[in-house]
Amino acid sequence: MGDPEIQLIEVLAGSLVDALAEAEHHAGTHEVVLDESALAALGERVELSEQRVAGDTGRTFGVERRLTADVDKVAPTQSAPLPIEQVRPWLLPAVYERLSAGRGEFLAELRPAIPLFIRFGGIDYDGDDDAIEKLDDFVRRSQRILDDYGGNALQLTLGDKGAYLYAVFGSPRAHEDDAARAVSAALELLTVERAVTR
Repeated sequence: MGDPEIQLIEVLAGSLVDALAEAEHHAGTHEVVLDESALAALGERVELSEQRVAGDTGRTFGVERRLTADVDKVAPTQSAPLPIEQVRPWLLPAVYERLSAGRGEFLAELRPAIPLFIRFGGIDYDGDDDAIEKLDDFVRRSQRILDDYGGNALQLTLGDKGAYLYAVFGSPRAHEDDAARAVSAALELLTVERAVTR
């Protein structure tokens, strides 16, 4: 998802993310917790020490004691380098340019940066047939605004606590006025959610 001229971002959304978040709430230290889909897929190949039911949703989770079937490890594969045209859309242009020029040393630098967190909503990932297009439109518009001010989108998180786009100013390119740039971008970003989720 996102603008390939700026950077593509991987996204998981909808009921899968909700189930993961709910399973997390039922997991204790050193436990492997399986949701209903994993329990159904494994069937009798898993032995449970306990079952837990979520009070608000009624979802069933199982605490794994052991697998009753052997699982072969996947043999490592030799992979060929990916073609540049396949890699480029996943990297920020500034990072790609530096790496292409053989100057990757800045990746280990410590520098001050200004974070920006954007919480958004209004997209029904399971019930709206246009959800993917709406989210992609939101991400692309946000990326363009951030890019216009010299910032970058870092991560998109969709979960039980809401939907967030994380951005940064000052890395990989720094400006003397990164804090002002972040605030200006934030003010412009306030209009994006309303435009996309109508």
